[in-house]
Amino acid sequence: MEKRNAHVYDDESLALTGRVLDMNPEFYTMWNFRHEILHTMLQSASSDEEKKQKLLDELSFTEKAIAQNPKVYIVWHHRRWVLKQLGGSYGRELALCAKFLTMDDRNFHCWGHRKQVAQWAEKTVADELAFTLEKVNQNFSNYSAWHYRSVLLSNTFEREDQGNQALLHELELVKQAFYTEPEDQSAWLYLRWLLRGGAGDIQDILRAQLAVCDELLELESDDSKWALLMSVFILRSLGDPEEWVNDMLERLKRVDPARKNYYADLMHTKSQRRIKSVTFQGGIPSLEEGCCQ
Repeated sequence: MEKRNAHVYDDESLALTGRVLDMNPEFYTMWNFRHEILHTMLQSASSDEEKKQKLLDELSFTEKAIAQNPKVYIVWHHRRWVLKQLGGSYGRELALCAKFLTMDDRNFHCWGHRKQVAQWAEKTVADELAFTLEKVNQNFSNYSAWHYRSVLLSNTFEREDQGNQALLHELELVKQAFYTEPEDQSAWLYLRWLLRGGAGDIQDILRAQLAVCDELLELESDDSKWALLMSVFILRSLGDPEEWVNDMLERLKRVDPARKNYYADLMHTKSQRRIKSVTFQGGIPSLEEGCCQ
């Protein structure tokens, strides 16, 4: 750290930081020193070609660091800074993100990085939805892909001319997911978000989803915890008789005994935990909820 304190920003300092980070890519202070060195070198570069080569070398260095440990915040942050300095086409970077997501499809560091790069590359919402659909179809348990999909669709749901069609498409997609893997919670959580997000008659949509849950429970011999829990959510949203809700909660106690006290609490505090109302804001249903969180 003597070189940093003395503001020595030369090739030797850069090489020293490289050796340290090869051993420990989580050394945040060393990444900051490396950033300072590169920033100074880029300012004093004698040509654009020299500047470009230093940035390309740094991309290679960060790629190796990510391969060593793909879940270090500052490595991704540093790489984005390098990319921004380099500019140009981002096709190779998007391909690299796809490669890393093949190795770990739920790495939210890579998903966040890819989201920023896609914006720089001016990727369309349709492009990104297609990518998330590919990742979801590969693994229905990909929380990061579902989440990014919700981000992309938020603006679409605000448009009444597109929102209802998009919602129906997503409901069919999520249905395929939990019919395939009914005990995986990621699709059920996405469904919860969808029921807050689409345009159209929310009452009809909730009734249709309740029927889907009933069908799945028949197929799973009443053993699907998430279908039961979603039924509780929907029944209270609709204001259906509380005895129907309590029946579901009793079944949940048997299916999921580890959380029986939680379900008992939902039964005994229904007045606080039931969904208060279904309101509409610009055609968008907003469920004011307090249960099943």
